Amino acid sequence: MSKNQTTKRKLGSVTHFFDLFPTPKFLEMSAPGLAVEDGVVRFVEFSHQGKNLILKRYDSMKIPQGAIIAGEIVNPEILISTLNTFREKNNLNYVRCSLPEEKSYLFFGRIPKVGKSEIRTAVEFIIEENVPLSVSESVFDYTVIGGGADKNGEYVDVSVSVVSQEVVMQYLEIFKKANLTPLHFEIESQAVGRAVIKTGNKTPHLIINFFDGKIGLYIESGGIIYFSSTIPIAPVETTPSDNLAEDKNKKEEKKETKASMPEIIKRPLPSKEIKSETERIISYWNSMFEKRGDAKIEIKKMIVCGLDARNPDIEKNLAFLGMEMCLANVWENAFSFNDHIPEISRNESLEYAVTVGLALPSAVIT
Repeated sequence: MSKNQTTKRKLGSVTHFFDLFPTPKFLEMSAPGLAVEDGVVRFVEFSHQGKNLILKRYDSMKIPQGAIIAGEIVNPEILISTLNTFREKNNLNYVRCSLPEEKSYLFFGRIPKVGKSEIRTAVEFIIEENVPLSVSESVFDYTVIGGGADKNGEYVDVSVSVVSQEVVMQYLEIFKKANLTPLHFEIESQAVGRAVIKTGNKTPHLIINFFDGKIGLYIESGGIIYFSSTIPIAPVETTPSDNLAEDKNKKEEKKETKASMPEIIKRPLPSKEIKSETERIISYWNSMFEKRGDAKIEIKKMIVCGLDARNPDIEKNLAFLGMEMCLANVWENAFSFNDHIPEISRNESLEYAVTVGLALPSAVIT
């Protein structure tokens, strides 16, 4: 993953990430966010209550182990079957979907200042310098994050997200065979950032998201994911009896016992790897300012979400960073608890950061 220099956010030109097909106006309304991860599929859907968003519904279902490994679809038949069952259970159709971090590239580049209609073409010229894909093999999107002038003239700084066409088409085919229609794709880290960082907050944050089979480490500032990394982790153990009927029973039990606290996940954490990768991406962040000759902006706060978010070992493992650590509020940009109390516990909501970010209407986060 290439890391290029960037500048402070000055402009706000954002394209719609991986909107691959023209969409009728009626489909521009909000749609459920659907996240397909190595061991689980989740969705969240919002509705409006007056001018406010409220949580309409949510659900999750286990994906049999081995169907997806590190974002790679290994057993498409099992995945299609699981998604089809999940779709029927929740009456899903149009969805906004995530793409795995492991299959994506984020980089920052500088292009000569050109007209708005020419930016995309200018970005194409720097893709092959930064990712191991040709332009013809890539699906990409960009965000204009700044601009200025140097000895070479006026320039524009851009954040670029790239995924291979092969990966996008593979996921599209899976969704199509499961009778789901993706309206939009977004990389996991970007969806998480949209959910847990208040819109307009330009303070840099380290975000740590614990998935079933990996840990995502992201540096976010001003609505942009600057650097990301993933660390493999042992999946949460499940019993062989995990099946659709049991999922349904567990869902009913949760409805009946909403006041009870979900179990806190405590699996062994790869402490050395977490320390090493965290130091690495923070080093990239610091070097970005050095290359530009700007004063360094320190990251003073980390936000934790996902399965292991309440694991007491996390704070011990990351104490060396000297940062304030807090649990994410995945509803940060959705609603205030003064207006709406969702029918999901705080603990469980921490697992839904990706889906919440996907489901947020664009009007809420622009």
